[in-house]
Amino acid sequence: MIDKADFYLRYYFEENPNMGLQNKTKEVMEKAKAKRIHWGKTPKTFVCGCLYVSSLLVNPPHYRITQTELSKYFGIHESTIRSCYRQIDSTLGFGLGPGLKKNAYCNFIEGKE
Repeated sequence: MIDKADFYLRYYFEENPNMGLQNKTKEVMEKAKAKRIHWGKTPKTFVCGCLYVSSLLVNPPHYRITQTELSKYFGIHESTIRSCYRQIDSTLGFGLGPGLKKNAYCNFIEGKE
C-alpha cells in the first residue's frame, strides 16, 4: 500500500524528472520515517521538507529547488517548509543548519555527508 507522501513524491517527479534528486529524496524520507519525523505533519509538508533537504544536498547551488517553487507547486507556505526542513536537518544531522553551509553539496559529492 502506498502512503500519501510517496504518492505526492511520485507525482512531483513525473512532472519534474531528476533521478539523482529522486533517489536522495527517497533516502531522506526513509531515514526521517525511521526517526518518526513525519508524525504530526501533513504528507505534503513532509514531502516538501524532504525535497528541499535533498535539493540542498544533491544539486549545485544554481540548480537547487527553492522554497518558493515548492510552496507554489504544493500549495504550502514557505515558513512551513522551512520549519520541516530544519527539523529534518537537525534530527538527521546533515549539517545544513539555518545558515546553510556552502560546502554541503561538495561534502555530498565527496561522500562526507
